[in-house]
Amino acid sequence: MNVIENAKCSAKISLFGIKSWVENRRMLMLFLVIAVTVAQFCAEVNVFARSVDSPTNVFAVLPQLYCTDSLRLTIQFGIVLMFSNAPFHRDDSLFCVMRSGYKRWCAGQLIYILLSSVIYVFSIFLLTIIFSIPALGFSSTWGKTFATMAQAGRTSGSSGYFIFSKIQLQYTPISALLHTMALLLLLTISMGLLIFLLGNLVGRGAGVLAASALILLGLLPNYTQYQALAVRFSPCSLTELRRLDSTGFTKYPDLTYAYIFLGVMTLILLTANIFIYSNKRIRFYAYNMDV
Repeated sequence: MNVIENAKCSAKISLFGIKSWVENRRMLMLFLVIAVTVAQFCAEVNVFARSVDSPTNVFAVLPQLYCTDSLRLTIQFGIVLMFSNAPFHRDDSLFCVMRSGYKRWCAGQLIYILLSSVIYVFSIFLLTIIFSIPALGFSSTWGKTFATMAQAGRTSGSSGYFIFSKIQLQYTPISALLHTMALLLLLTISMGLLIFLLGNLVGRGAGVLAASALILLGLLPNYTQYQALAVRFSPCSLTELRRLDSTGFTKYPDLTYAYIFLGVMTLILLTANIFIYSNKRIRFYAYNMDV
């Protein structure tokens, strides 16, 4: 019975953190930036779709959008912004710990990271649907729009976002979407756990710096001749389908490697958080008190 009560209490704590987004300018700014990013990409795809009189397959948008460096960096730095206030000390945190207990509060913060990650990834997909409405279409194939753009290698608008034919050759739109969302979800959770862990161990800002360094490391494959090796040790690069090889004919890692790497990293960070927060006093900066 205590397990159920503890789970309910921790879940309520995490949901309270989610509800606070409505009054949080940082979160509102985050979703505004992501919305503008998605809208820019979708706008160019929609214009091309109307020019060839073919709908925009909504399943195909996110996998291609995420593999464009500038858009991917916006999404990944959005993760850092979302968790930048870790370890999530608010004005009422001390009162919440005193009422619920330290362990319940810590469990609630870990659940908050999980829920926030799920909401973030699905919100991005939802935005691709919303901004594709002018030429919206659903199909199990890539369709004429993306097939034609893939031949040119980029969209036809002023920004000229890259369209990667490799993704279309190795995946169906639905499988590419599901893999992109799953890998991005694992990355979001692991980065949230990393920021949360270092935020209390070292201090606020340490986790943000570490997570930002990981994102910048994801750019390394663009500037080295050892691209395959760089991708293998870059969590952010492993979330890009264009960096993975499902054929086994190259030295680039495959999907299985990406899932194992990100999954193990997430489990290690989760275990570290549970161990550290079970044996370490926590400092509430707003009150300059240890609990």
